[in-house]
Amino acid sequence: MILYDGVETMSLGGKSHAPTLTNLAEGQDRTVHYFQLFPNLLISPHPDYVMTHRLIPLAPNRTAVECEWLFSREAVEQENFDPSYASDFWDVTNRQDWHACESVQRGVNSRGYRRSPLSLARTPSTSSSPWSPTATWRARSPVPPAGSQKRQGSS
Repeated sequence: MILYDGVETMSLGGKSHAPTLTNLAEGQDRTVHYFQLFPNLLISPHPDYVMTHRLIPLAPNRTAVECEWLFSREAVEQENFDPSYASDFWDVTNRQDWHACESVQRGVNSRGYRRSPLSLARTPSTSSSPWSPTATWRARSPVPPAGSQKRQGSS
């Protein structure tokens, strides 16, 4: 994801309170990436920190999420360094995301739920990496993509 002009990082005010990470390639100081390492680790490098989410299954309907923010030594050694500019943003964002996930889970557990294929639409979050959940699902799905033709001789 490319940050808007005037936005330095993912924070409530769009400002960073840490130096940009060193050794970034051209353009990476304006980019946030989202990677999933199956089965339970999400890694999000930002221009000034790296955030991880580790998902810990507790029960079929319950998951603990452990979030960590990794800052450069230069940032941490700054006098009065306060990482809350990043963690406060993600606290709000994560709580909203978790609420949405809980709502989906309630729907899946309802008597009215009917199983159907996942959307084949590509979104920025699923098209950035071949290791996305959608790409993994597609690789194993017996449902052909929309508009595809069955090959002759196949059942």
